[in-house]
Order: sequence, then structure tokens, then C-alpha cells
Amino acid sequence: DMVIPKGATSVTYKLNATARAETRVWRTAAVASATVNRGTAHVSTQLAELEVSAPFLAGKIDLTKVTRGQPGKLVCTLEQKIPFEGEATVTLVGLPANVSAEPVAITKDSKEAVFTIVTSDRSPTGNHRNLFCRAVITRDGEPITHVIAQGGILRVDAPRTPSVAAAAPAPAAKP
Repeated sequence: DMVIPKGATSVTYKLNATARAETRVWRTAAVASATVNRGTAHVSTQLAELEVSAPFLAGKIDLTKVTRGQPGKLVCTLEQKIPFEGEATVTLVGLPANVSAEPVAITKDSKEAVFTIVTSDRSPTGNHRNLFCRAVITRDGEPITHVIAQGGILRVDAPRTPSVAAAAPAPAAKP
């Protein structure tokens, strides 16, 4: 249910399809109701076509290791399934606190989306298992969002501290 503000002339619905959704053209309508003179008035749009199609691409993120306080590279290997025109924007999602990566642009010819991982001395160490990518492809002027590469892992390692033996000066040579 959605409450529409008084005086609004349009609303935007975001629709999602799971991987098991039947790929075909669906006929759909929006239905609304409002209280009018102590009764309920119902309205409906005309039927419209909604196409559920196969995804344009898929992806996979292999285990990526970075050292806290250092930058690193994370690669999402892409599998192009349906060619698309122009550029798509891919965003890495699920990074831990104090870790970031700027979105990257891809085309139908891209085999990878390569992200620069930025960490700080406050980035939490350990395995972070909730990574995935959000790719937005525009078709017919409408954005189509894909969620790909679920289950990626980023491991943030603590910086190595020099050992005491390595830090000690070498003994002086005897004359």
C-alpha cells in the first residue's frame, strides 16, 4: 500500500523480478482507492505492457585481499548475456565501514568491472562476505537495475609490523 500526498499527479513504483520470474510480456494495471463522501471510490489505469526479460549480464567476485590503510583492486568478472547500448554504471555494494570504492562504467564489450578499494587505518580487518554489484543499464530511457556477483568476499588484513630482528641494526663488523 502506498499513501499518495494530496495534490500529487503521479507516483513512481520500483518493480523487481527474481531470477525465477517468468520472462514474457505481462499486461498490468495500477488500482487506487480513496474515501469520498464517506464511501470508497476506486480508480484504475488502462492496461499497460510490462516486459520481464532475461538479465543483460551476470558477474562473479573472487576473494580479494587488501591491507588496511592501503588501496587495492577488486575485480568483478562479467558475463555479458544480452548486448546493450551505451554505458552501464556498476557500483560495489556491501563494503564494511571505512572502506569505499567509486562506481565504474562498463559497456557491452567489458569483461571486467575493476574497482579501486580505498581503506583507512580504521577499516575493520577480517573477511567481509556481503559484497555484490549493482549494475544500472539504460534502455529506452529507463534505468534497469541488475544485482550481480552476490557472495563476493573482501579480506582486509592488518598491516605487517616489522619484526624486532629486522628492525635491529646489524652488528658492527670487527676490525
